[in-house]
Amino acid sequence: MKKRGILAFLCGFFLTQAFSVDYDILDLTGATLSEVLYYVNLGTPVYAYTGDDTAVLIVGYDASSITYFDPMNSTYSKMGLTEATTYFESFGNVFVSYLE
Repeated sequence: MKKRGILAFLCGFFLTQAFSVDYDILDLTGATLSEVLYYVNLGTPVYAYTGDDTAVLIVGYDASSITYFDPMNSTYSKMGLTEATTYFESFGNVFVSYLE
């Protein structure tokens, strides 16, 4: 099975969410990881850009790590908060989420 580009996948996800219920899509570019975790706390995944046509969905966190879904290999993984902060900063802190 051919994998779709991550941006196409995530755009489809957010558009599906936006048109199934009344949502506002939020461009959180430039926000810190700790700031975008506010939306994760509300139960809303956050798209996080990770390079050339790649991204992950941040879906959870605890005191020491984040949990993210990688659609390229359909897996959930954890990453330490300090490592994740540095990692997303290296790609410009490009985040997108939505609110009802």
